[in-house]
Amino acid sequence: QGQTAPSVWQPAVGTPYQMILTGAIDSTQLPITPIQAPIFDVDLFYTNASSIDALHTQGKKVICYFSAGSSEDWRPDYNNFTSKDKGPCLTGWAGERYLDIRSANVISIMKKRVALAAEKGCDGIDPDNMDGTGFGFTNADTVKYFKVLAAEAHSYGMGMGLKNRQDLASQLKPFLEFAVNEECGLFSGDCDAYSTLIRAGKPVLHVEYANYEIVKGEPVISSNDTALAHLSSDELRDRLCLKGSGFAGTFSTTIKSLNLDGWVLYC
Repeated sequence: QGQTAPSVWQPAVGTPYQMILTGAIDSTQLPITPIQAPIFDVDLFYTNASSIDALHTQGKKVICYFSAGSSEDWRPDYNNFTSKDKGPCLTGWAGERYLDIRSANVISIMKKRVALAAEKGCDGIDPDNMDGTGFGFTNADTVKYFKVLAAEAHSYGMGMGLKNRQDLASQLKPFLEFAVNEECGLFSGDCDAYSTLIRAGKPVLHVEYANYEIVKGEPVISSNDTALAHLSSDELRDRLCLKGSGFAGTFSTTIKSLNLDGWVLYC
C-alpha cells in the first residue's frame, strides 16, 4: 500500500511577504521583522535549518530561493555542473552562467536542491532564472522543466513558485501554488497575465525595486528608471504599488532595494 502524498502548502492571495536574499536571516534577533509578513522568501543556501525553525516558531511560512536556470560559482554544488551544462554569462551578474535545463545532470542537481529545501523545512520553493538563453530553448522546454521541479516539490509537500515568466502563468497554473514577480508594475499591462492566478486563489508575490533613504524617520524612495525618475516619493510608491490598477490590494507587493537585504516598504 503506497504512502499518502503530503498536502501541499498553498498561500492565500494578498498575503504580505518579506524577501531577504542577501546573507542569512539573523534568527537570534526576536521577533524576526517585519512582524506583519507571514511569508519569508530566503536564500536556500545561506539560510540554515535553525533560522527556518525560528521563523516557523513565530508562525511564518518559508519559501526557499535558488537559481534553477543558472550556475553560480559561489554555491557549494557548483562543481557538479559540467562544462556542457553551462552557457552564456548572465549580463550584470558576475560568476553566473545560464544552464541547459534539458540536461539530465542539471535536473539531477536541481532535484537535490529541492530535497535540501525539504530537509531544511522550507514550505515552498522559488526557483529563479527559468527564462534562460543561449541554448535555443523553447517554451515547451521551460514548461517541461518546471513540471519536473513542481512534481519534486509537491512530493515533499512544498509549494511551487513561478518566477517571472508571466507569459506561462496560464499554462502552468495547475502545477504551481504562487508566483514571484519582479517589476511588472514598471510596464503598462505587464502584470495582466497574472489575473488567471489571482482568480484561481494563487497569490502573486510582487517586488518592485527602488532606492531609499530615511528622512526624519520616514522612507523616501526614488527610481533609477528614466521613465520614473521624475516622480516624487509618494507618486513613485503609488506607481510601484499598482494604485489605480485592478491589482492593487490583490498582489502581495513589496518595495525593496535591489540588493534584497532586510529593508522593505509595504503599500
